[in-house]
Amino acid sequence: MTQVYIFDVDGTLIDSMGEWGRALPQFLKERGISYPSDIVKRVIALGLPGVAKYYKENFPVKESEEEIQGNLTEITANLLA
Repeated sequence: MTQVYIFDVDGTLIDSMGEWGRALPQFLKERGISYPSDIVKRVIALGLPGVAKYYKENFPVKESEEEIQGNLTEITANLLA
């Protein structure tokens, strides 16, 4: 019988919150979209799907919500690398 263990290292061995805080405005900046200086404070508690929805509803973002989530995840992964 195979045993599988799941271990969440985020917040334990690494902390990605700083990178998420940089990725959220970077996404908009890369698209030339102006945003308020407190954008991170406004959206950080929404979670990734909520941020994507907020961006789609409040900014002229062309990507779908799923694409926004993927792009934010990619930006964050690159910041962590």
